[in-house]
Amino acid sequence: MKRLNILASLLATFVIAQVLPIFWTSSWGYWFSTLPGTFAHESAHWLFAAALGGDPTGFSIFPTFDGRSMSSLGHVLFQPSSLNAAAVALAPLHLAVVAVWLVILSARCAISARLLLCYVAVCCWQAMWPSGADWAIARSWPASFGSFAAFCVPSLFALRSAVLRILT
Repeated sequence: MKRLNILASLLATFVIAQVLPIFWTSSWGYWFSTLPGTFAHESAHWLFAAALGGDPTGFSIFPTFDGRSMSSLGHVLFQPSSLNAAAVALAPLHLAVVAVWLVILSARCAISARLLLCYVAVCCWQAMWPSGADWAIARSWPASFGSFAAFCVPSLFALRSAVLRILT
């Protein structure tokens, strides 16, 4: 039964990922349909900045426009340093673990909660890739990649144990 529930959650996640782009025909539809992912992406920046002394400010999940096109879905301002720049800029990569965890958690829930958790998991998965500005910040402080690596190792072990939990 456990594997059947996980399979149902994976199927729901796949279907949601295929249906979600229907709402992307306008900038506002895209922004609204991916809002949980934008919130998770910016929250990851904020949490890592706060944990590593980056003094986070200016948290926003509202889009900015460059003329008629959307240039950014949100932002967090922080004070980059050789300790925190790469870890804060690349923090959204950890959303992969959150997405997997949400799918596993959804297997234990009722249908309505399962669909909601799978939707948030899809949004987290889609929002995990750092933006161009994020990569630029990380590259401009090469010495800070050590702190990013220090956070990646526990995150990868969490992902590994989550996947092993599914398979056993």
